[in-house]
Amino acid sequence: VERSAEEKRLGVGKLAALGPALVQTLRASSWQTVRISIDDKGREQQSLCVFVGNNFYDLSKLGHRSSLTSGELCVYVVKPQSWLGLALLPFKVAFGLIDPVHDVELFRVQNLEIRARRQHMRIAMDGETVEATTPLRYRIQPGALRVLAPVAAAPNL
Repeated sequence: VERSAEEKRLGVGKLAALGPALVQTLRASSWQTVRISIDDKGREQQSLCVFVGNNFYDLSKLGHRSSLTSGELCVYVVKPQSWLGLALLPFKVAFGLIDPVHDVELFRVQNLEIRARRQHMRIAMDGETVEATTPLRYRIQPGALRVLAPVAAAPNL
């Protein structure tokens, strides 16, 4: 919601609206302990943000996905760092400067569960933030989405 509102207010695209939207999000967010369970193995971690996407997102290429059919979830957990480090994170993504040792941790999985002490968490879904009830459960269902597209027109000769 914050990014879309900034896009409309400023009359700019997603990347330019990312900075102001991040500042608004950081003001309303706090670090929390989340329990991430992957393949029935759980671990607790402090994080401000956990990203779950369909198929692998390459952060060094501004979130580009080389495949939409890899049959996996891509999970990025933002590692604890200073507020300045967090403020610089979207710019690191934009310029392909993400440091996997200090900035984020990556998991490529089939299913995932995220638990928190809070009963509700704000999550982003398709670029918009919504309230969700915990625990959050994600799983990949390869081939479950059927995409219909027009047949490509033959070139004019």
